[in-house]
Amino acid sequence: MTVHQMSDNSRRLLNLDGGVKKSSGVNVLPIVAETWAQVRDDSNKNVDWLIASFNANSKTDVTIMTSGCGGVEACSNALPDDKCCYGGIRLENGRFVTFYYAPDNCPPMQRGRGKNCYLV
Repeated sequence: MTVHQMSDNSRRLLNLDGGVKKSSGVNVLPIVAETWAQVRDDSNKNVDWLIASFNANSKTDVTIMTSGCGGVEACSNALPDDKCCYGGIRLENGRFVTFYYAPDNCPPMQRGRGKNCYLV
């Protein structure tokens, strides 16, 4: 099936008509983009991963929880047990990986709100 053969509802659902995309209501703060730029900077040896999550009591603002150096192991050790979060890692081979992490102890509302947010 081609895009032209899809129903109007399918086209709207997939946002193929170029219309305004509905916001998830999540506000990713500028510090997240700044830290991600540090992770992506190959010359920066001090930061190769970051973890971001909802800011303290905010239901909409996403900010940096922590960042550091040490690759996947250091990043995984820094993941919280009770909070949904997003992350990004520069791998040793130069590739970048982003992820969404939702532990079992995460509040259900936070889990639902967060799965539609993209940091990059």
